[in-house]
Amino acid sequence: MLLTQRLVLTPRLAADAFARDDATRATGAGLSLLSGGLQLGYEITRQLLPYLALDRSRYFGGSAGYARTAGQPVQATQYSVGVSFWF
Repeated sequence: MLLTQRLVLTPRLAADAFARDDATRATGAGLSLLSGGLQLGYEITRQLLPYLALDRSRYFGGSAGYARTAGQPVQATQYSVGVSFWF
């Protein structure tokens, strides 16, 4: 989505779902993980785009239980800075 001629906002949404519990992979049945985020970039040229990104993720159901048992957080926020380029 272009906010200006050079400022680009890119949304992202992903979901993981499983048909059955699998203790070896620490996944529960149903909706397991939901993650989404935004990436804001400034297009210097068509081939060079520095960006800032914010991502949020959360485990649900049995997968959240497996995460708690392993001592991992059920929700997480991640910030990143990078450069996207192609030639």
